[in-house]
Amino acid sequence: MDAEEYTLAEILKDQGYSTACFGKWHNGSHHPHHPLSQGFDVFLGFTAGHWNRYFDPELEHNGRMIRTEGYIADIFTDRAIDYIREKQDEPFFCYLAYNTPHSPFQVPDPYYDMYIDRVTSRDSALRMMNASVLGMVKNIDDNVGRLMNTLKELELEEHTVVVFLTDNGPNTQRFNGEMKGRKGWVNDGGVRVPCFIQWKGHIPAGKVVHSMTAHIDLLPTLTGMMGIDFEPVRELHGWDLSERILGVDRETDRMLYTHVNRGVEVTPLPGAVRTAEWRLVANAGPDLELTRREDARELRNLADSLPELADSLFGLYNRWFEPLKSRRIPPIPVGVIDSVVIPAHEGFLHGNASYFWSPNGWSNDWVHRLDMQSSFVYWPLNVAEAGNYQCFVNYACESGSVSLSLHLTDHQVERKLPAFVPVADRNHSRIDRPAEAIGQTWRREGMGTFFMEHGADTLLVRASVPALQLLSVVLIKE
Repeated sequence: MDAEEYTLAEILKDQGYSTACFGKWHNGSHHPHHPLSQGFDVFLGFTAGHWNRYFDPELEHNGRMIRTEGYIADIFTDRAIDYIREKQDEPFFCYLAYNTPHSPFQVPDPYYDMYIDRVTSRDSALRMMNASVLGMVKNIDDNVGRLMNTLKELELEEHTVVVFLTDNGPNTQRFNGEMKGRKGWVNDGGVRVPCFIQWKGHIPAGKVVHSMTAHIDLLPTLTGMMGIDFEPVRELHGWDLSERILGVDRETDRMLYTHVNRGVEVTPLPGAVRTAEWRLVANAGPDLELTRREDARELRNLADSLPELADSLFGLYNRWFEPLKSRRIPPIPVGVIDSVVIPAHEGFLHGNASYFWSPNGWSNDWVHRLDMQSSFVYWPLNVAEAGNYQCFVNYACESGSVSLSLHLTDHQVERKLPAFVPVADRNHSRIDRPAEAIGQTWRREGMGTFFMEHGADTLLVRASVPALQLLSVVLIKE
């Protein structure tokens, strides 16, 4: 997410609210994209799309990694409840972002045992996955219940707006309301999700808003409910729906666009555009899918019978997408705060270099198969402040005769690294997925101090032994 965006947390903080984020933040790992730079006073969680350990996980707490105890969703809920109790006498904004029921399929025994005999599937792996997912969902239900009971106990229900929603469709073959698609699709099965809003004494119980809405509506809607006036930094594309929620729902025609990107390069498809009546889906193939919104299963494709409408909607989608073509992953900011961790999975590979677990290098993965010639990993950097930076690497390698070479634009250093045999973490997953990293121990070794000029730079790492495993590079401003 662009650092210049004026987030809900920033708006509320400017209005005197205390703000906290607990859980998954997938909007940028480095300052100024980090939650502590985007309006939150407190952060406990992780800044990646994926985490690989749900029991006693190592998590970031306000910039420092700490080892926690318990199950990850329970930990986030405990901290959120503690925060609410602490801030109950003042305005607060608590953002609780569960990462479950995402894989890996790790769930406490009581929740797994509750469903394993209720899931029917001839595929034993799918049966175990779905029992794990359903157990995670039940765990979320229990945790949300604990949170709501806290608000009731503290007599905060009539003073607190509660929003519950999910992010996308399921990532396994399971119930999806008979909608077409799943996670990663732009059909309704991939992007249509539940959203519940409670404000006791203000929003009528059981009220349903049928008109088309999206996540981008939450910021103007919540600020509208609270009577907060603010000056947007950029154009707001969401609508204030507070009158529809508090009063009479009315459908107004609008365009909502959906796009899924598969890799590093920004490509236009898959994409979709929705109106009050129509849904136009464009995948990588030549055929367009035009269906009515009331056709929840998207069974009747009307693109051939209404070609002009299909082409018109597709043209609107392409016009919307045009400014996105130039978007690129930004370089990693260095010097915005005192230290920055540069993880392997944010790097770009060259030659035979590869990630250990996944071709795409998900969060928690590491790089191996480096050499001193054509196989290396590199990261574009943007140095915000010139100065001396200490450099460290986190690595593992059973061989004691390995050299690591680190290159910056004006510097190159090579160090002999001692052997370090890693110890794998306990694997809590009910069923393994080959692309999902299982954590292990790492050795941290200093690589020296460099003077880095202000502006663009590139960090590049090579190794003399392909078996060396590189988790991350750390730069600390002196």
